[in-house]
Amino acid sequence: MTDFEYWDTVRTHVDLYRAAVRVTFSGKTVAWSLGTQVAPLCAAVVAKFAAGAAKAQALHTKLTGDTTMPTYWIYHVDNYEALDGEDALGRKYVKPLSFTPQTVPLFLEGPTRFMKVAEGVEAQRAVYQSVKASEMYDKKLGMFKICAPLDGMSFEVGRMMAFAPGWLENESIWLHMSYKFYLQLLRGGLYAEFFAELATGLVAFMDPDVYGRSPLESSSFLASSAHPDPSLHGQGFLARLSGSTAEFLSMWNFMMLGAAPFSVAAASGDLELTLQPVLPGDWFDDHGEVSFAFLGHTPAVYHNPTGRDTWDPKLRAARLQVTLADGSAHEIQGGTVPAPYAGLARSGGVAKIDVYFEEEADDSAAAVSA
Repeated sequence: MTDFEYWDTVRTHVDLYRAAVRVTFSGKTVAWSLGTQVAPLCAAVVAKFAAGAAKAQALHTKLTGDTTMPTYWIYHVDNYEALDGEDALGRKYVKPLSFTPQTVPLFLEGPTRFMKVAEGVEAQRAVYQSVKASEMYDKKLGMFKICAPLDGMSFEVGRMMAFAPGWLENESIWLHMSYKFYLQLLRGGLYAEFFAELATGLVAFMDPDVYGRSPLESSSFLASSAHPDPSLHGQGFLARLSGSTAEFLSMWNFMMLGAAPFSVAAASGDLELTLQPVLPGDWFDDHGEVSFAFLGHTPAVYHNPTGRDTWDPKLRAARLQVTLADGSAHEIQGGTVPAPYAGLARSGGVAKIDVYFEEEADDSAAAVSA
């Protein structure tokens, strides 16, 4: 089956389904086997999506020379079959027989979502570098715009064309989207790149005089340097608690706790807690400490006198101290809190957690000196 035949078959069944359930469902249910029906279907869907993403990127590169993952396409019907009948506006029904694709300027959402499935740090880095080299990067502000310039696009692509460049959905710094991109840098293991971008892209680090409001307050969007009025560049508009807040909380959790702090020990089945913060060395205070409220209620302190970034392979969590609600302190070697303390930490039965980082011993140097 060709790609066009697949599209035609799928769209036909979708239209038939929508017509059948336009008013109500039949209420009938069918039992499916997880192993023989659901799992194979899911595998086929994932494979189809992966093949489609690869094809979209290859076609975009062929047409534009740009390797960035695209988000949207326009398909022009260049061959069709006339059908009987017409719609309510008097337009004749036709059946498309072939299309010619047209690229749409890049949107940040495409590469951001692609990073969720790109495998390996180098694959993630390639996506990041292609985005930063594209017209989605605002060099003046050091931020990422929601899209590249939309020059030449028809109003049929949506209301974004009604706005001036740099405003709202048209080439602005759409904070929720840029924060999604930063979060994917973090999840993808691009820690140095993540903190470099935060220096100019996180509201907390922006100049309030330019941002135009408190750095504790998110905005729906910032006017980018594409806006015709330079006095608005970098200014935030429409203060709100929205997706940007949720993305920031996800970033904060990852930075302070790591990707998956709780796990189950394979051998015993007991709950364990491993704190693996992703923090640059210069975020620690003069005492080499960073503190936060674990799960919102338990004081936790990271002790890092080395000044190294916590993701530095030469740094390790050498020991922990868990202080219980009764004041008793328990020393633990390594960086994992075992049972029963992990469960107590989750339920609020721990008064304080201290994690002490040390540099790994240089075995080669020790061998030479010996």
